[in-house]
Amino acid sequence: MEGSGKRVVSMRLLLVDRLTDIIPWTSACATKLVSASEDFVQAGKDGRYMPRGLVLECAFQAAAWLIVISSSLKLRPAILSVSGVRWFCEVRPGDRVESRVQILQHDDNMAEVAGQSFVGNTKILEVGNGLCALLPTSELDSPGAAEWMIKQITRPQNGGICAERS
Repeated sequence: MEGSGKRVVSMRLLLVDRLTDIIPWTSACATKLVSASEDFVQAGKDGRYMPRGLVLECAFQAAAWLIVISSSLKLRPAILSVSGVRWFCEVRPGDRVESRVQILQHDDNMAEVAGQSFVGNTKILEVGNGLCALLPTSELDSPGAAEWMIKQITRPQNGGICAERS
């Protein structure tokens, strides 16, 4: 930021293609279509797959964008801890990952989040609890950049993306 004496470091690893069903400070759904041409797709003994850490990152990005939008671009989360993570199956090229996230509770400094990810009707990931510090967006990114990203991931498209899960 010019003149402020602060250095803003910006890094882009946006895995979320779309964010929908946004209920501020409550819940949202994010989708990621996994392409065979993505640099992160790995080969294993049972075929190609998306690394589990990046599937988890998709869920946390959904929670992060929910917090950024809910705070009117003022806050961004930084993950402090994660617990209750359960894996059910691998994500393969061609799969569309749907991550449904909830904010369990929050205040001005912290947020507690949880979520589940699916491919079709198959649950692939469950996150019981994620604890995040809430930091001023200006310390992590320019507000203009965050606003541009939100426009990209929330732009309208035909039909709903995420189906209700019980």
